Amino acid sequence: MSLSALVSPQGAGAPPHRATATPKGASVPVAPRPATTAPKAASVPVAPRPATATPKGASVPVAPRPATAAPKAASVPVAPRPATTAPKPAGAPETAQFLFKPSEKLLGLEVASRISSIKEKSNSVVVSLTGKFQRADWSLLFRDTSITPQASDGSFSIDVTLRGPRTPVLFQAISPFGQVEKAQGEIVFSGWDRIAQKWKPGPTWGGSLSAGLGVSLIAFTQSNVQPLNMKALTFKASYGYRFKNSRLDLGMSSFFTALPLTYSEVTIRFFGFNGRVGYAIPGINAPWRISLMAGAYYTTTFADAMVGYQHVGGPMFFPVLQRAFAKGAAFAAYFKFSPISDGMQFLDMSSREIAGGISWSEPVGRNRLSFSLDISDLQITSIIQDSRGITSPLAVTNRTVTAGLAWGW
Repeated sequence: MSLSALVSPQGAGAPPHRATATPKGASVPVAPRPATTAPKAASVPVAPRPATATPKGASVPVAPRPATAAPKAASVPVAPRPATTAPKPAGAPETAQFLFKPSEKLLGLEVASRISSIKEKSNSVVVSLTGKFQRADWSLLFRDTSITPQASDGSFSIDVTLRGPRTPVLFQAISPFGQVEKAQGEIVFSGWDRIAQKWKPGPTWGGSLSAGLGVSLIAFTQSNVQPLNMKALTFKASYGYRFKNSRLDLGMSSFFTALPLTYSEVTIRFFGFNGRVGYAIPGINAPWRISLMAGAYYTTTFADAMVGYQHVGGPMFFPVLQRAFAKGAAFAAYFKFSPISDGMQFLDMSSREIAGGISWSEPVGRNRLSFSLDISDLQITSIIQDSRGITSPLAVTNRTVTAGLAWGW
């Protein structure tokens, strides 16, 4: 007989069963063990979940996700930031300062270094120089003009016309006994270049042509000939050229006695021509210009009698001074000296021509109108030979004053 072991069924709180003996070979029913786990649930239909993905090939609109950042703003004009420093206003006043030269001091004289009064006129700049002079019984002069104090403390104020970016100034003190002491200084003006631009008459380079008429007073004398005094209408023409970015100048001029205005038994006409080249002196600031010119000239006479001179000329020295003013006006002056030669041979040293002149021109539209005054003194001393071979001295003088008007292009 076999015994079956006692088996405690799994399950909480179940009482144990006692085993009984069973005859051999008999079939003994065995109670089923209680399930240790819950039986598998029967298949229950489950509601389908909503599709999380779109079937392949189907086009389904997808709602856009909300933007995590604001869309980029459209371009909007932005006001510029204010400048950190204010720009220099146009036409700001320039500065002027007075400086004594080193070791140039005058006892009792004080001059303000800063100049506040600067007056720009049509063709000049004037500044007011202020100071004090305290020296008993002494007198103070500025450019040979006495300075009168404006108060008991010796204060004074004088107007000075500037001559360039640096204008020299000279003070003189004179004692009761005639002792003289001097002190030199200068006025430094920063705005000279700007102002000088307005005084320029036009382009600083290029050519200019002018032609005009003038009335000439002529006094002509010649050995063994009655002196001749006459008035005549004189035609004049001139051409000048100034090279760009250069100090070189070219010039030429000509004149001819076009029409006698007074009657005389002898009719004489004069013709002259000259050509020259020059170089402007460095260091001369606008509106001034000085050109040292040199060249040659030729002159002759046409007469109905045995008077006058033929085919004489020579080299010449021809300096020119020019000054520009506001609104295009200009002043010019020249001097001419020329020894006279007869062909290739120079005559006596007393044979020469000295001449000079001034002119003033004003712009008229794109052209110019000018007034000129010229003075000439020509002298010739020579020996002539007549058809019989007899020689005799010849002395000729021709003095001329001409005032005229010219139109320039």
